[in-house]
Amino acid sequence: MIERLLFQASVERRTHLAISPSGGTHVAAVDEGSHPERVASLILEEVLTSELGPAVNCATYLTRAASLQHMAIPSLNVLMTSVHGIELAPLAGRGLAVALCDLMFYAGGGACNTGSVDLQLAVGMDGRYLAVGLVAYGSVKPVASASATATMLRAAAIVSALRGDFVRAYEPAKMTFGILVPYLDVAVNGTTGHTGRSGF
Repeated sequence: MIERLLFQASVERRTHLAISPSGGTHVAAVDEGSHPERVASLILEEVLTSELGPAVNCATYLTRAASLQHMAIPSLNVLMTSVHGIELAPLAGRGLAVALCDLMFYAGGGACNTGSVDLQLAVGMDGRYLAVGLVAYGSVKPVASASATATMLRAAAIVSALRGDFVRAYEPAKMTFGILVPYLDVAVNGTTGHTGRSGF
């Protein structure tokens, strides 16, 4: 289930970048005149699809993915992060990174939002749960484009595949996304998410 969702996400990102689903994304192939957003998107694709080790550290992997997605979306302004160094099984770490990037895409209005959005990201433990909070401030809308809405729904499906819960709350100029996943299910020795090799 989660592998299929991650594959779909990769195909959509590669389609947006106009590269082959089976082609390389190495940054060395990018022209000098490429926009910084495209370069960041290419690096992000590498990060989200490359082979991972036996464990993923949230403080490095999720922060890197979020930072690259932040650079890839022009409408995203400030990104503030507080991510604890929690270790996850590789597939679970990849899944959370993809879900997070999908939510950032939604918060930024997809490709059609010209307003400015600031983000706050926090990842830590809440009792027995891994908690992820993403708050967007500024030009956020309760209803985004169809493509952006599809990415949010995929993020929710990824969280569900990890046996977690997803919630979104909206108020004027503020949108909050929350993720709670039982840590024992996504830990290095947990019950899900042990495939470090990319499926695409």
